[in-house]
Amino acid sequence: MPRANRIYFVFTITPFAKIFFSRMLVAVLVTTLLSGFGIVAVNRMIDSRFDNLNRTNVNVAEDTGAGEPANFLLIGSDKRAPDSDEIDADLVGETGQRSDTIMIIRVDPKAKRTVVMAIPRDLRVDIPGIGIQKINASFNKDLGGGPDKVIETIKSNFDIDIQHYVELDFDTFRNVVSALGTVNVYFPAPARDLNTGLDTGMQKGCIALDGEAALDYVRSRYYQQYIDGKWQTDPTSNYGRIARQQEFMKRVATVAVKKSLTDPLKGREVSDSIIKNLQVDQDLSKQDIYKLMNAFNGVDPNDPTRVSFQTLPVEPKTINGISFDILKEDEAEPLLAEFRNLSSSSSSESDVPDLPRPSAVKVQVLNSTSTKGLAASVMQSFQDLGFATAGTGNATSKSVTEIRYSAQNKNKALLVSQYIDGKLVLDSSITGADVTVIIGSDFEEVRDKPSAIKTQAPSDQTPTTTVSKTQSNNSGIDDTVDCPA
Repeated sequence: MPRANRIYFVFTITPFAKIFFSRMLVAVLVTTLLSGFGIVAVNRMIDSRFDNLNRTNVNVAEDTGAGEPANFLLIGSDKRAPDSDEIDADLVGETGQRSDTIMIIRVDPKAKRTVVMAIPRDLRVDIPGIGIQKINASFNKDLGGGPDKVIETIKSNFDIDIQHYVELDFDTFRNVVSALGTVNVYFPAPARDLNTGLDTGMQKGCIALDGEAALDYVRSRYYQQYIDGKWQTDPTSNYGRIARQQEFMKRVATVAVKKSLTDPLKGREVSDSIIKNLQVDQDLSKQDIYKLMNAFNGVDPNDPTRVSFQTLPVEPKTINGISFDILKEDEAEPLLAEFRNLSSSSSSESDVPDLPRPSAVKVQVLNSTSTKGLAASVMQSFQDLGFATAGTGNATSKSVTEIRYSAQNKNKALLVSQYIDGKLVLDSSITGADVTVIIGSDFEEVRDKPSAIKTQAPSDQTPTTTVSKTQSNNSGIDDTVDCPA
């Protein structure tokens, strides 16, 4: 596409800053490495690495200005290496290569805000020239599909323009995790998937997955957990897989941040493992890489004010014997509208996430101090503010007040943090409450008016068990708190 009047960035930064920015790019863009998504690495060897990118001619829309939002379509292909012996049960009886996962990433460099929207692969759409099908069929070349058809389908069904295209296959995803070493995942119960090969070896808790095990995990649609003495299948199927994928993406980003910043060779190893299989559109330029860098620079991938992971809202329905996901148009419209908007939202409002009302948050208060009745007093203060109660109790002694939450309740914890000072801690063991406040010896008060939102990352303190494709061990598991990435 023509790129007249193109706006370019001008960077005046020290060599150290360049290295830091490049590693941050590697770190955060790894969040797109889901079932074959990839990153473009930028470092001191940017020219040679950029020249090694594999180009594919794709009918993308004309790019936006350097500081303006842009949409990146990321395709995770089900293509495997020729010598792979894995059989994907989801594809048995199907012909042609399909897109296992489809995501659109909207980056807004000025606002430093990124929204990642997952599109369920079984979404029922009208594919131009093909007809009513599941959206992943738009990538099937046997039906006349491919990258152009996916982009055309997104445009015709959602009126969203795609400025850039990125595609990777599963083997590359596995290689990236292997380059990082392992990535920790919290399993509340032993888990398996007989189709992908996922198997935690009857272990639960914080488990470190290597590249092969990580691939089995993110591809799992038939996820089972061993609960109450029997294997139980996750009823959410593909929706549960998307949730697990998005959480894993953030974990990969966190690992890459830590390792790339402390080991200059690690970032290079990760990028080199990707570039050889990365497919990008013919128009992707170094200036587009800088746009991504500018959008992601300094962003905590766990911060919902900066990086938001969304899934297009759908509901399952069987039509003529075929299971589809049907778009919930009213619920989806606000999300789709954000991707249609290619003007920056760099205002003070863009820095604040949409937080729930206090009445929608169930708070539990635990007292870890020697002050009797403190939990009840604090709970009464929360109730006076409109919060729902999930009970009170005692906890082991802590010097620092903690605000504990499960992954899906991050925004509820952020709301609580506006009224009480405390350390945000990710805790997947919480039951019966949205947020658990553990009162430490540093506690001062529950404020009657909200203050600034806390956005620090979860604490980092749990030992892990490593699980590979073939083995596991049961040392160092702590199933009471979520594990660090």
